[in-house]
Amino acid sequence: MRSLRVVGGLLGLALALLLLGAPCRALADAPSVDLAALAEGLGADDPSTRAAAIEALSTLPEEAVPAIRARLEVLARSRPSAEEASQALTAIRRATGSRRADDLVDLAAGLAPALDADRSRAMLRVAEPLALLRSLERIGATPALRLVPDVLGLDGEPWRMEGRRVTIRLGDRVAAAAILARASSSAEGRLWASWSGERLGLGSPGAVAQRSSGSELAPILLAYAETRTLAAIPIIASFVDSDERLLREAAREALRAYGQNSVWVARETYQTRLGESADLAWGWERTLDELFSRLDAARAAHVHRALETASGALDRGDDAAALDALDAALLRSPDLAADEAALLYARLGARTPDREERDRLLRRALAIAPDAEAARSWRGRLEHDRAAALLERGVLDAAAFHRAAEASPDCEACVEASAALRAQEGVVDVDRTLPYAVAAGFFALLGVLLLTWPRRAPRLAPAPASPPPTPPLALADDTLS
Repeated sequence: MRSLRVVGGLLGLALALLLLGAPCRALADAPSVDLAALAEGLGADDPSTRAAAIEALSTLPEEAVPAIRARLEVLARSRPSAEEASQALTAIRRATGSRRADDLVDLAAGLAPALDADRSRAMLRVAEPLALLRSLERIGATPALRLVPDVLGLDGEPWRMEGRRVTIRLGDRVAAAAILARASSSAEGRLWASWSGERLGLGSPGAVAQRSSGSELAPILLAYAETRTLAAIPIIASFVDSDERLLREAAREALRAYGQNSVWVARETYQTRLGESADLAWGWERTLDELFSRLDAARAAHVHRALETASGALDRGDDAAALDALDAALLRSPDLAADEAALLYARLGARTPDREERDRLLRRALAIAPDAEAARSWRGRLEHDRAAALLERGVLDAAAFHRAAEASPDCEACVEASAALRAQEGVVDVDRTLPYAVAAGFFALLGVLLLTWPRRAPRLAPAPASPPPTPPLALADDTLS
């Protein structure tokens, strides 16, 4: 009974610890950045502590953007005078070796020597946002760069040149943030937006679109829409059927953000892309819905035809035509072509004798459909080919061949290689055990011989001669013997 109580108590304790551990783990996993604590290190007497604080505040990850925003709000409540801020920024710039206010220098390089000489309140209040600004630049995403005006607005004009340095360093990467800064609550932020707009030619959406890649252009289109830049509407509409899904989705979201102002360009796009007129009774939302639906249907039909062409070419043995059709389907819409295209790529790879080409096709199949039912088999074949390439260089990875056969049982080469290796391993095992068996037999025989060999009776040493009898001791009184 006592043992049952002990077991029950232990189980209860374990359950309690498990339940208590769940929220503890959740708190441990939650991203938390105490920027105020990090900033205290800037004023430390120890140079290594100051250097560590500068490094930490200048290299924050993207997950810290909300914390940076909150910290800038705190810093904005208590600022040095504009003159003190200007003197601190000048001291930091001169610590880099610069003697001109418009030098294109990295002010962050002057933080450590400037703090060595001056750790006044004004210097610390300028040094911290400068380090945070470097983190925003390093992150480089629009949500981070949208905070640049918040830094520039802390002390006004003293930060103006540093804002321009940011634009010069980042170029078009800052375009979306600069467009959005046109509506900044900070006068210095709006001045930065104007200067950056002229520098980057953001007043010409068409020129920006021509020189930007899809990943760069998507946030720019959304920024134009958020600021209701009417000149950008036709440019945005031209990407609603882009082959790049990210850009296509951004263009559609941006058009919807214009609301009623988008209806005229939506009708025009409907006519030019689909060859018919949109119903004038439709409102802007219905017009956009119909436009996007019809474009997607046309895209799906095109992809379906390309996949049918690829499949037919494979059946005919025309591998080159099959590959061309597959590439066309993948380029047109990788999201629609994923599963079926992956199967066809793998099928084409399986019949390709060239190992490098086969692996390229299998890797493409895995890239577009990593969770396909046959993906494990494709990975097995890649494993076999990797092991075969190693074997050609004199390195045998038998385990890889066995894994490949297990993962890809429909691959004859994989199964045959594994079977051959297992047979060879059996022979090797027999060969390796033979010497040990012979040795064991020898020692066993020796032991038997030692145990059963007829032995001669041991020669006994002669017994020592008996000493002569001792005569009885004569006693004075015989009665005492």
